[in-house]
Amino acid sequence: MSEDAGGTNKSPSKDDSRDEVIRKRSFSRARGIDISSFMVDDGSNEETVEIVDDIEVEQDIAMGEIAEIFSKGGQDFDRPGAVQKDGTVKTAPENDSVTDLAVYGEKRLGFGLLIAMIFSWSLIGTIVGTVLDPIFGAVGLSVMAIVGLYLGEKWIPNPNMRILGVTWVIISMKLIYGLMLDLWHWGWLDDFSFADENDLLGALLLLGVVLNIVIAQRHDEDAIAAQATLILLVVGSAAGAVYGEFGVAVMIGIGTILLHGLAIVRNSGNLASMGIAVSYLWVGVHAISNNWDFFGLEILPFEDELLLFLLMVCVTATNSTMAAMFVNKDNWFSDAFKSLGLGKPGLWSVSVGLGMIGALLAVAANRLETGYALAQLVLLLTAFSASYLIVRGVQWPRLLPLIVFPAPILLFSLAILESGIIDLSLPYGLRPYSIYAAITAALTAGALLKNQTAVSDHVLWAGGLLIVVLLTLLIPANDAGGGARTLLVSQGLVWVGLAQLSMYRDSPSIAGTAVVGPWLWLLFFATDVESRLVSADYVPILIEQYDLAIWMLVLLSQQIWVNMKHGETGFNLASKLSGMSELGARLRDSEVLQLWNLSFLLALFVTWSITRPGALPAIGLFGVLTLLMISHALMVLFDKHKGRPRSLMTIWGVSVIALSWTYGQQGIWAITLVITSAILLISSDRMKRSGVSDEVLKKAEALPGQLLTLMMGLLSGLFIIIALEPLNLMELDGSSMLPEESFNLYTLTGITLVALVLYLRRAATVEKLLPPAIAAVGLLAVMAITAQVKDSAIVLLATVLAFIGSGAYLAIQGEFRSEMRSIAKKEERLLRIEEKQARLQKFVEAQAEQKGEAATSLSQQDKKSTLKMIDVEMLDLVEKQRKRAKRAGTSGQYDLEIGDIHHRPVIVIAFLVTTILASTYLSFTSSLSYLILAFCVVVSILFIATGKN
Repeated sequence: MSEDAGGTNKSPSKDDSRDEVIRKRSFSRARGIDISSFMVDDGSNEETVEIVDDIEVEQDIAMGEIAEIFSKGGQDFDRPGAVQKDGTVKTAPENDSVTDLAVYGEKRLGFGLLIAMIFSWSLIGTIVGTVLDPIFGAVGLSVMAIVGLYLGEKWIPNPNMRILGVTWVIISMKLIYGLMLDLWHWGWLDDFSFADENDLLGALLLLGVVLNIVIAQRHDEDAIAAQATLILLVVGSAAGAVYGEFGVAVMIGIGTILLHGLAIVRNSGNLASMGIAVSYLWVGVHAISNNWDFFGLEILPFEDELLLFLLMVCVTATNSTMAAMFVNKDNWFSDAFKSLGLGKPGLWSVSVGLGMIGALLAVAANRLETGYALAQLVLLLTAFSASYLIVRGVQWPRLLPLIVFPAPILLFSLAILESGIIDLSLPYGLRPYSIYAAITAALTAGALLKNQTAVSDHVLWAGGLLIVVLLTLLIPANDAGGGARTLLVSQGLVWVGLAQLSMYRDSPSIAGTAVVGPWLWLLFFATDVESRLVSADYVPILIEQYDLAIWMLVLLSQQIWVNMKHGETGFNLASKLSGMSELGARLRDSEVLQLWNLSFLLALFVTWSITRPGALPAIGLFGVLTLLMISHALMVLFDKHKGRPRSLMTIWGVSVIALSWTYGQQGIWAITLVITSAILLISSDRMKRSGVSDEVLKKAEALPGQLLTLMMGLLSGLFIIIALEPLNLMELDGSSMLPEESFNLYTLTGITLVALVLYLRRAATVEKLLPPAIAAVGLLAVMAITAQVKDSAIVLLATVLAFIGSGAYLAIQGEFRSEMRSIAKKEERLLRIEEKQARLQKFVEAQAEQKGEAATSLSQQDKKSTLKMIDVEMLDLVEKQRKRAKRAGTSGQYDLEIGDIHHRPVIVIAFLVTTILASTYLSFTSSLSYLILAFCVVVSILFIATGKN
């Protein structure tokens, strides 16, 4: 104690902080004796804890970390930051875009300022080189470049100033390249007799590239070396103006080797990925060029097919080797994708993906020559398939017989045949490129199938999408004939293959791609030519309408097939965006983006977008949407559907009502609607018989009352469309075989009567009587209005008979059931109040005995007991009785307890009101007023009598 007292004025020390920790632990330690510590636990009650080792899934280093578009049901709950159903978060989320901006915003702002400085200084250099006198311009550019290099030499060694120094070096090299171009522009290179001015300019630019590389090596900076790639691109393109397309090809080859050589020397993934992307872009721009001119630089096109193909062979072989060699290296492109929240793809995938953009330009430039374009495509697929398999650990000997040995032989044979050294005529007008494409494709497919376990899901679905895009570009389909059919069949093989792979590999990503992909393709290429997402001027595709209808039916069959296994697969939203995690959790819990629901909505929207005269026949429209709705209902019946059937039926019903406004045929839609409702009602009855509660039925959207209400509401919408008599009715091809207007109305009326029978059979067992009853009354009212508008006595008579029969049946069954519910509710409340009073009396008696007081009755006990009990329910009933007494008084023995529970004949009142209003209107508008009023009285007496009984 003395030590503590004496040390109060001392500064805190390590001992003081340690004592503070000891005091806190001592305070937290339990006091007294813990008896349980002396007890021996019975080992029989111990629960066996199953230890499950986490199985690490091998990551595809070639593809890297790519964000999954689709995932299995439940996997979203395991993601970092995933919001659980109870609102909790098990694992902390990764930084979203807003948080990332707050953390690294200053650094990114600095990068932005550096980029702005580069543009500003370059703009100043441009003004100096173009506005000032050549002598002053040359001096000014030289001084600016020297100052920049000096600042780079001074600041780059300092880690805190390195980025700024690198920026100044990049600016200086741009000024040096600009000075070289100005020397050529000013004519200062014309006076040298030993070389042409263009040759001198090329030599100076190459000298600048060498200087650029030397400076990059000195400072060990990829950003400086990357500048050389752009200059090589300019030099190679400029060579075409002097040496023709052969010179361009040679310069592209030399430039590609130099780029990759620089990457090897520096061991840089940045330069390797940039070299792959730039080299293909280089080839593609020249292949698709139409003698373009950029600021005086002429882009010469490749006219020689063999030269372009051999150049593609050299570039592809080099790029595929580099992609495999630098697969584990970091690069700028992958980091850029990661910053966007799209995962971090590997160097192989991002380089090949970006390189394919340029390669596809070369393929698209020769798309009319199908054999040649396919040969280019197969060349790319073969080279990068081999590269991918090597990255995935497949040994070279496994690829020798199928890819490595046959490739040079086939290429050599192709070059000999195409160059004309050997004159060989092929049957059916085939060219050597077609033979090469067929043989190489077969060998590549064999290699992939032989090593299919080494291929990841990402490669399969991404490769499938790439193949579909290439087929779309390569196969001419602008004649609505053989070309379009070939395109659909070839695509069908891809989509069906992906669907089969999704089953075999149990892959949600492949399943989602196989189901959603073909419908998106139709949305891009099969909608109206004038409003297509992809202009028909670039990709002209014209599909014959009956072929399109068959294709859509095939897609629906494939959709159901895949969904039966992968129906719970969900679509992932961009979790990196601020607020999207909460939105994604809500969408996930609502199951809107599950594959069942997503595929249904997408198929419905695409069909609606495609439908127009000449694009989709009538049998196609009705067949597709009928199969779509009934197939999903059957999957619900077979307990295979994982979506929300009532919500889907609602959206489908609204869509077909909109379509019927333009194309009519409400009777056909009504048949599909009633069949679907009947199937869903059978499924609901089966669930009820199995003992499922109403809560579970509500969650599964299988409550029969809601289904019946929806069905009759949608039928009312179809009648309203007929009554409105739309003026813009259009006919699809094949509509002549469908019912005419009057027969369509009779069909709709007959189907509606069937729907009423479905409702009346279940009217006494639905969870709520009023909503479906009101829907039935509204449906019959709309039927009567439609019959009057169309002047159809048959429909009007059927409506009146259905109204009387339905009203009488519901008055008997519905009101009887409602009265029985009221009686049961009264008995339940009386029983509950009596039990509560009995428990209260026992409690008070027990309290009195504990205090030694004698009690004989509850009234005496209330006076003697010190505990005051308040029954909130009784107070509420007293208040209701007080309000009720002002209107109608009080009567009966249990008026306080059950006086507020009474039966209201709502269904009878609804039918009576409808009868009175209809009779009033008809008697006012017709000459048979007395007869109509008499009929109203008779029907009203019938409803009241049946309801009373």
